[in-house]
Amino acid sequence: MRNTFISKSFLRSVWAHEYETFKESPDEAVLFERLRRWAARDAQKETTAQAALLEEFFHSIWGYVQAGQAGA
Repeated sequence: MRNTFISKSFLRSVWAHEYETFKESPDEAVLFERLRRWAARDAQKETTAQAALLEEFFHSIWGYVQAGQAGA
């Protein structure tokens, strides 16, 4: 058994609260629409799909930016 800095029960309580706040919110509707569009898109070549995946999920949904990009 591993000793961890943060317990699983603590994480569950935080995530449960965040999920209850998120559930049925405008943000959930926006996310659902993005995921629906992603699932309905045509098949693409791997390199095109990779760029689209990075843009849609990492940048647009999660707000990730790489070092040197605006906002980093």
